Amino acid sequence: MLGAHAYLHLTPGRAEIGWAPVDHLRVTDAEFLPDWRERLAAMTAPGDHRKAMGFVAFDAIDAGSASYPEGVRNPAPLAEFIVPGERVEFTPDGNVTHWTTTGFDVAPFLTVALPRRPAAPRDVRIEPVGGVPREAFEGSVARAVEALNAGVVQKVVLSRHQTFDVRYDPLDLFEAITESRTHSDGFLLEFGDLAAMVASPELLVSADARRLESNPLAGTRKRGASFDDDEALRHELRHDHKEIVEHVLSVTTLLGQLEPVCEHGSLGVRGLMDISIHQYVQHLSSTIQGRVSPDRHVLEALWAVFPSVTIAGFPREPAVRLLRTLESGPRSLYSGVIGWVSGSADCRFSLAIRGVFRYGGLTYLNTGAGIMAESVPVNEFMETEQKLRAAMQALARVASA
Repeated sequence: MLGAHAYLHLTPGRAEIGWAPVDHLRVTDAEFLPDWRERLAAMTAPGDHRKAMGFVAFDAIDAGSASYPEGVRNPAPLAEFIVPGERVEFTPDGNVTHWTTTGFDVAPFLTVALPRRPAAPRDVRIEPVGGVPREAFEGSVARAVEALNAGVVQKVVLSRHQTFDVRYDPLDLFEAITESRTHSDGFLLEFGDLAAMVASPELLVSADARRLESNPLAGTRKRGASFDDDEALRHELRHDHKEIVEHVLSVTTLLGQLEPVCEHGSLGVRGLMDISIHQYVQHLSSTIQGRVSPDRHVLEALWAVFPSVTIAGFPREPAVRLLRTLESGPRSLYSGVIGWVSGSADCRFSLAIRGVFRYGGLTYLNTGAGIMAESVPVNEFMETEQKLRAAMQALARVASA
């Protein structure tokens, strides 16, 4: 990538790279800034074409507990954003737009045709060096079900991770992940010793001139081995009480959270409980639309729904407290958000899921499952295995032997 802080962002119909930051916000436990949200909002102004790109880690919800997972000693950022001094946008019709603060001429680099790099070996066997074993995860699910039946929460999302000590080029891994996965946003971030390669399927908050959209995914089935198997599993998903309740509660919770920051009467749901199809899993999907009130900053919509109920649970605050007692350590960037904000009316943030995260020299694959009162521990473990499958295959494909 281009320097110590750079990014590549893919969305439908657009690709963007940014580097050479002219402004930088980094928040850690050791250097905590109580007003960091206000500072983020002030990094860009309406009409100046500046964009702040970065992430908010899941652990920012209860700042003071954040750290990297086992084996990494560097301070864990709760949030980090840059305003790139150089930003280039590409569209499928061949248009290229370059914003520069230095007068750097990008044109010569756009006329160079680089040969496609040879494919990395596909037979590298990788084994985790750490993580959450099956027995521990299923035990946590069983304890969560007890809490659900006791009325502590209605849903909690439990996560697990696998740790790998392997070498690879983050760009190769990002290509492998985004080629194999349906995604609303693809992110490659290289911020210092942190690298995130994410093909996020779930748009949490997008605002275009205050027109808001959110696409919660909740309720999961694996993909079938054939078209008929797929159809049977989709029918099962659409009629499964546990999955339907989980999805409807997610949608209604998000609507309630967004209502205070949106214009009265503007919120609605389109495509309730559609099916979103991915490489190895399929989800119930709905699209929430509305309009952010003119006296509100679009980041207020993000803070209203962060962390998302689809990766924490509900009610949100007791669900976060419960998952903190059941999970083995911090989530760090996983299940936080990655995205950008520009001015007070435009932003786009997707969940930091279905990706690979490298902190220092170690690489982490994370996933989670929504636990309801009807959940069966072995079924929830198998759901996490299905979700990890694509990332595992991508990592094995690009890892050095």
